[in-house]
Amino acid sequence: LSDADEAGTYFTDPTERDSDGDGVTDLGEALGTRTDPNDPSSTIDPGDFFVVLQYMGMRE
Repeated sequence: LSDADEAGTYFTDPTERDSDGDGVTDLGEALGTRTDPNDPSSTIDPGDFFVVLQYMGMRE
């Protein structure tokens, strides 16, 4: 997340990768799992599997 998104949209701490300390990054929560990046009790179901892959801009 950009610092602007963290400050103005999600109200998370731009100096911390994981503002709520639950082990999932703010980016993963805001754009991946759609859980609350400010609430450590807001998590995905333990039976779910979640991976964030970085897009490198390459095509085959």
